[in-house]
Amino acid sequence: SAIGFGLCGRRVVLNFYPADIPKRGQSLDLPAAIVLLQAMGFAPDLAEHMVGNFLVFGALDAHGECRWCHGGLPMAMLGQPGQHIITSAPLSRECTLVLARKQQSATNAAPSRSAVDSVHPISHLSEILEWLNGEKKLDNTLSHGGMHFEDLDAPMLFESIAGQEQAKRAAVVAIAGGLSALLSGPPGVGKSMCARAAASLLPPLTVHEKVELSAIYSAAGMLKPGCAVT
Repeated sequence: SAIGFGLCGRRVVLNFYPADIPKRGQSLDLPAAIVLLQAMGFAPDLAEHMVGNFLVFGALDAHGECRWCHGGLPMAMLGQPGQHIITSAPLSRECTLVLARKQQSATNAAPSRSAVDSVHPISHLSEILEWLNGEKKLDNTLSHGGMHFEDLDAPMLFESIAGQEQAKRAAVVAIAGGLSALLSGPPGVGKSMCARAAASLLPPLTVHEKVELSAIYSAAGMLKPGCAVT
């Protein structure tokens, strides 16, 4: 009803095949709405050869507005070469980080698992309906440069920590050897401070590592809008 169409009292059942793959969250709102519009005859079906060309996800509210949801970047990373992403406008910028992976793969030997051609932001469900009916073209966020990495605050330096020589020595050994470290002790003795300072000893993240880490933050709902993890 948000775009002028109603179910007229009909009951609708959506089959999320295959059943053995867990599905939850608001990211299925947009594709489910599109399929529903097509099934009811309000929007034309895509040509058979185009069905696999699009990766669609995003959240919708009761008024048809596209909203933010967790995990935009991890879902975008599932895109295959040649595919086009259609997603909620609030998610489109973080989805453009797949372009950073693609660009790094062009200069390095490491292959990119995702090389989507475009990211199309949708602000309202009506935009999808107009596009399917051939009344408008979708914008491409990648054409605007997408999302950039922004430097965050510099980490605390180990030199600024007074005392805690054993903890600092353990952190240095763990980092140098690529090992895990467990800091144990009562509150207030400096465990968190040493952990934060340990970041100053680590080498800078590669672009691939920044995207992977940003994807984890995105899945947890901790990725700040417009700022990737560096």
